[in-house]
Amino acid sequence: MATLWDVVPFERCGPLEFGMTRDQTRAILGADFDAYQKFQGPTGLIDIYRDLGVFLFYDENGGLRFVEVNMPCVPTYKGVRLATNGVANVLKAMTAIGEPPVEDFSAYRFDRLGIMLYVPDGERLELVSIASRNEYEKVLNSIKRRAEKRAAQKGPPIAPPRMDWSTAVDDSGESN
Repeated sequence: MATLWDVVPFERCGPLEFGMTRDQTRAILGADFDAYQKFQGPTGLIDIYRDLGVFLFYDENGGLRFVEVNMPCVPTYKGVRLATNGVANVLKAMTAIGEPPVEDFSAYRFDRLGIMLYVPDGERLELVSIASRNEYEKVLNSIKRRAEKRAAQKGPPIAPPRMDWSTAVDDSGESN
């Protein structure tokens, strides 16, 4: 059974507000999680709630900065279910409410909302990512730097490797 989590752009995803500490998010979601070191540095330790389909990323001060979700958790924005009706339907519904996506290789971004849909094969929605304002600005800056590097290269542009949104920026603010 799906659990619906309302998204308030740059503020919260479901019951979790950006900036909450690990202790606060754990008090809300419970003790059934795995702590996993996804990448180096203090921001690399994430909490995984497998039964909920929720992955939580924290900033260098320990505040919640980024949420990734998949089934059974379904984030919603203005009534649009972002994870259950197929990517084409989500894109159509978001466009209908005035939020057209930006296509970005293996993802669709909603820059005014801090929401990203990871679609590795162009059809199957694998993850929905919701970011704090600061985190989303880092992601956009990383994308911009990568685009500038590609534009500066001689020859035809090369498709970049799969983008892992949660690690797009390392602890120093530089793109990985």
